[in-house]
Amino acid sequence: MVAKEFFELALRKLDTRPYDTAIIGDDIFTDIRGAKRFGMKGILVKTGKYSAGVVEEAEIEPDLIIDSISQLREFL
Repeated sequence: MVAKEFFELALRKLDTRPYDTAIIGDDIFTDIRGAKRFGMKGILVKTGKYSAGVVEEAEIEPDLIIDSISQLREFL
């Protein structure tokens, strides 16, 4: 279950709107699905909890999939 309060707090702390915000995470369900539900972009990084098989079966479409957080510079 995605904690709505987590995403609301992040938006308040960053003083930003959902459509101007991206969540970067390694969990397709918590991080990426949560971001998408709140109107944010979801960037999936292939570290930690990432599992290609789980991602394929999840039917959740990340906005971007990267191998490492350091690769993010290429897309900014």
